[in-house]
Amino acid sequence: MLKTYKYRLYPTQKQVQAIDAMIETHRHIYNNALAERKNSWEERRESVSYGQQSASYKQAREFNQYYQKTNFSSAQRTLRRLDRAFRAFFRRAKAGEKPGYPRFKGRNRFDSVEFTYNDGVRIKGKALYVQHIGHIKIKLHRPINGIIKTAIIKRQAGRYYICFSVEYMPEPLERTGAVVGLDMGISNLVTTSDDTFFPPPKYLRQSERQLRRLQRKVARRRKGSNRRRKAVLELQRLHQHIANQRRDTAHKIARYLVDNYDLIAVENLTLKDF
Repeated sequence: MLKTYKYRLYPTQKQVQAIDAMIETHRHIYNNALAERKNSWEERRESVSYGQQSASYKQAREFNQYYQKTNFSSAQRTLRRLDRAFRAFFRRAKAGEKPGYPRFKGRNRFDSVEFTYNDGVRIKGKALYVQHIGHIKIKLHRPINGIIKTAIIKRQAGRYYICFSVEYMPEPLERTGAVVGLDMGISNLVTTSDDTFFPPPKYLRQSERQLRRLQRKVARRRKGSNRRRKAVLELQRLHQHIANQRRDTAHKIARYLVDNYDLIAVENLTLKDF
């Protein structure tokens, strides 16, 4: 079973520049590989595989100084990321769904780089070592249980995080002998069959005034200016804070239900029939 652990990173200003440069290089790797596939099909009706692009990237590393400063296996994972996007595109097209051809990634739409753990990324004491960047301060607020398989460095609202994908064997919980049914509603977020109520969190409503103020602040700034970028960052961080509050509430409710019941039944509604 896989589980994800997410930790906050505290890079120095020099390390921030290096991380941003690394993410930008991977964005170019992704976009260049996408352009190669797109042009190959439009001009010659030939498909390009992941294996071909991985071999081409290996040759390009010999003369591209930016590629040389990038961990090789992480670049391969970026190419596999594109390959998964194309596989999903073909699957949707075959199923008669809206295909959604893979898109080129702009600067604001590519914010993460994946590594194989112990190949360019590893924990060393109270720091995270990243190849070509150095030792970054990390806040390990909880222990990691299991074997770390991959690590993703993520940039989110001007902050930096590391997400470890861990393989572990879950331990069975003690049996309670209790069974419960859940009703998802509006007046109450969750209502159980034994009359336990979880009121809906109103985090968005509580932050509406601050959101309006920040949205006006963004609208008044000139597009492309540093002041607008700072205002957008403030707005992103507030949205992230609200999302964290909602996630925390959902986790606490799920934890309560799992600890107190052996069987949890949830209604399956098809709203379009009403």
